[in-house]
Amino acid sequence: MKIKSVGTLDVPADVDLSVKNRVVTVKGKRGTLTKNLRHLQLDMTYNKKTRSFTAVRWFGTKLDIAPINTAISHVRNMTYNKKTRSFTAVRWFGTKLDIAPINTAISHVRNMTYNKKTRSFTAVRWFGTKLDIAPINTAISHVRNMITGVTKGFRFKLRFAYAHFPINVSVEKQVVEIRNFLGEKRVRRQLIPEGIKVTRTDAAKTKDELVLEGNDLEAVSREAAVMHQLCAVKNKDIRKFLDGIYVQTKTTVA
Repeated sequence: MKIKSVGTLDVPADVDLSVKNRVVTVKGKRGTLTKNLRHLQLDMTYNKKTRSFTAVRWFGTKLDIAPINTAISHVRNMTYNKKTRSFTAVRWFGTKLDIAPINTAISHVRNMTYNKKTRSFTAVRWFGTKLDIAPINTAISHVRNMITGVTKGFRFKLRFAYAHFPINVSVEKQVVEIRNFLGEKRVRRQLIPEGIKVTRTDAAKTKDELVLEGNDLEAVSREAAVMHQLCAVKNKDIRKFLDGIYVQTKTTVA
């Protein structure tokens, strides 16, 4: 068990980051992205004065969490002074045993911070096991992808593969229609949500190509996956029938 685990991410100067209730918001020149990180057991706060993003991680297992809740229940008053940047735990009229949890509560605090001065995002986990430390890289990866989305954007290029029946794909605003897949008469339709740009590449430049662009990596990759699943081969040998729509490249727009 490690006493302290820290992850740091440098934030570009043209990106603004904020957090509320473990929901991280990143603003850039391409737009704004919001990510819900409530599934991670990290308490996140944001200090506008010091431009610091902070997340507190308590012991992950049930037995580890029990002493912390016990300690917190004994603490009567806890305050944070923004001016002096000090965290204070107070126990009034306490015995020796009553006062002990104060140091326990303070020493067990884990931090995830964003420093606007150094433009760095930091995730901290105290006394963490291997499973407890894992969410640190998860949180940093989410924020890194959001920063890339609002600064550069994501672009997925899909290609149509067919052996005999050509796949016909038409795009009208946010609706994609797929026809003649394996010679079927059924028309497959997919509604692309707002925030994702979908275009057909000029056939003279690249044949049978569709491009998805957007700021949210999860949204763009999800729509590409749904389109791939719409053209899944059923009741045939997939080793021979390779028709479908496949993701060819994953790049950034800028």
